[in-house]
Order: sequence, then structure tokens, then C-alpha cells
Amino acid sequence: MASKKGSAKSCRVSAYTTIRDRIMSGQLLPSGRVSDFKLARELKTSRTPVREAIKQLHGEGLLEPRKGGGYIVKRPSVEDFAELLQIRRLLECFAVEQAASRLTDEQIDQLAEYCKVFRDTARAVRAAKLTVLDGELACRVELADASFHLLILRAAGNRRILKVVSDLQIMTQYFGHRRYTPEWSLTTNLGIEYLQHARVARALRKRDAVQAKRMMESMFDSGEYVMKKHAKFLEHQHGGKSPPVPDWPAELSRRIHGLEMESEGYTRR
Repeated sequence: MASKKGSAKSCRVSAYTTIRDRIMSGQLLPSGRVSDFKLARELKTSRTPVREAIKQLHGEGLLEPRKGGGYIVKRPSVEDFAELLQIRRLLECFAVEQAASRLTDEQIDQLAEYCKVFRDTARAVRAAKLTVLDGELACRVELADASFHLLILRAAGNRRILKVVSDLQIMTQYFGHRRYTPEWSLTTNLGIEYLQHARVARALRKRDAVQAKRMMESMFDSGEYVMKKHAKFLEHQHGGKSPPVPDWPAELSRRIHGLEMESEGYTRR
């Protein structure tokens, strides 16, 4: 019985990862239909674990019901992204206050290492005169950001908040990947992200919960501002049409999914 349960879970995780990777990479476009029959046949499994994976992705906001039955990929919108940031802002600002007295010295050192990724990437971008963050550099930044937030959430000790924010983070990543305001250079955008993360980390090193919360609030306020500026730029650039879907490197999607699975395991302890 245990092996059957393990096999069923493995099939569900495989289906979940496959669908999510295709959404993140742009292989499955917004409004594109997700067929449980085709995916079950492709993965050589029954339709039950595929349907469970589809329901999970629906719950996380990446899929939505289709008229006539089934599910389609949800089209990103500025309003959705703004709402996600607002919810995360409330929960993570509470969490960072709780984490201030609970983080170990080793965990705080790790937060500092994540901050350095933004700084080093900004330097690499400036040296190479890049205007677009892509490939391995994009992977480093997105993974460092996810790791930074998840570490604080785990340290806060509230498993329900961790689970909720982990789910919300999936949607935030999908809607917000590579959103930088055109008012500044890519180097400046990355430099600002470094400062925002570093200020939170410094406040936590001082065990200053009030300042840590204030810096986290500032980070989310800035994120919402940048998102709106970026959205207006894309709308103008594409004649008012919906902006292009993100094109995450498949490896990045898998690595962040691994972090989320670790967090999910933590919530069930």
C-alpha cells in the first residue's frame, strides 16, 4: 500500500512539474488548454494524478477553469500581480518581525550571502554592458530572492504563513519575472534590489524587528511601483495588448520548485 501511495505521489509531482515548467517557459501560453488526457498518455500514468496536479496549479493561480470544462493557463494581469504583492507584504512583514529574534547567526550569514548575489550580478551586468537579465544570471537572482524570503519565513516559525506565501510566491514569480522599470538601467535596478535585501538583513542582524519590518515594507512598496511602471512600458510598446508571457529557464523553474518542496516538507513536520 505504501509503495502505491508513493507511486501516486510521484506521478502527481511529475505531472505538476511538467505543467508548471511549460507554463513558466512559455511552452504553454495564456489561455492555452491543459489536457489531462494528453499529459497522462505522455507521462504514461493514469489521469487521476494529472487531475490532482491540475487542481493544485489551479489553487496556486496558474490555471483557471475553462468554459465548457477543463482548465486553461491564466493570463497574467497587473491587477493580479498587485494583489499578490499586497497579500505577501502583509504576511511577510509579520513574519520578518517574528524571525528577528529566532534567526540563528548562521541563517543571518546566509541571508547576507543571498544579498551578495544581487550585488555581484549588478557588477557582472555593468561589466558586460547587458540590458537584459538572462540565462544563468537570471537564475542566480531569482533563486537568491526566493531563498531569501523562504529562509525568513521558515525562521518565523508560522507554518501556515509559510505554506500560503510559498503558494503566492509561485504566482508572483510567474507575473513578475524580469520586471524592471525602464526609467533606470538594469545595473541600477539590480543595485536597488541589493540595497533593499541588504537593509532587511542588516536589521535582522541587529535583531531589530521594527526596522526589519519597515525595510520589508519598503521592499514590497518598491516592487509594486516597479511592476506598474514596467506594465505601462509594455502596454505602450505592444500597442495596448497583453504583455508577452515570461520565458523562465527550465532549470530555474525546477530549482525554485525544489525550494518550495523543501518548505512544504517543513510545514508538515
